[in-house]
Amino acid sequence: MFQPLLDAYTDSTHLDETDYKPPLNIALANWWPLDKRESKGFRKKFILHFILSQHYTITLHRNPDKPADIVFGNPLGSARKILSYQNAKRVFYTGENEVPNF
Repeated sequence: MFQPLLDAYTDSTHLDETDYKPPLNIALANWWPLDKRESKGFRKKFILHFILSQHYTITLHRNPDKPADIVFGNPLGSARKILSYQNAKRVFYTGENEVPNF
């Protein structure tokens, strides 16, 4: 008896999926080369790029003066470029047995 009313209500409240993806500025510090000829790098084969690109429009850069939402890098060793990115979330990614020191 109430099924037609329930169907009409659920059809009227359905929201279509949007194609809009908010921008996400990602800075890369001490990361693999961005060269397209290289197999490494923050490219489509990398799992974090795949996951983030489903929800965001990704822009990559290596300039500490440009604003960044997230910084990916390795702060270990003599090159600690990741610390020059201020006011950004820092993500430490490694395949080695190392601990970050932010």
